[in-house]
Amino acid sequence: MRRGFTLIELAITAAIFGILAAIALPRFIDAQNRAKRAELPANLDGIRTAQFAYEAANDGFVTATWWPMNPVYPGKQPTAWGNPTPPGWKELAYRPDGEVRGRYMTVAIPGSAFQPNGDFWVYGYANIDGDSWWCLHMVDKLHKQPTITPFFVPPGHRNAPSAENCF
Repeated sequence: MRRGFTLIELAITAAIFGILAAIALPRFIDAQNRAKRAELPANLDGIRTAQFAYEAANDGFVTATWWPMNPVYPGKQPTAWGNPTPPGWKELAYRPDGEVRGRYMTVAIPGSAFQPNGDFWVYGYANIDGDSWWCLHMVDKLHKQPTITPFFVPPGHRNAPSAENCF
């Protein structure tokens, strides 16, 4: 009576697991990066919504400088949002869910005859996947869909940067 598996059967099983891992691992990493990249547009939309709430209460928009303060060049590791001390953030009363991988700011201009309540822009930047592509996202009063601009080209890279490098 034969018990156990032969060496050939074990080798074939190991090969099948190796092939499955080679297929699944890149897809898993890509799914993780897509989830991390969703942070910037979500937070920009939240800050944009906070600007409209501030406008409803104060007849204008507010400027808030880059936050979180450190690290200046956020990378793959998330950072606690903390309690913002720069002017503007307390007035906006925006707080993301959990830690962030990017930095954010919003710039407001006062009203004029053409735009009585003024205008604003919200910026966020990050390097989610740890490569050399830093990506700046921007929304404004009229545009909810972010404009995405890569702003650092890796050394030795010959192609012009494009928004695809941010995805």
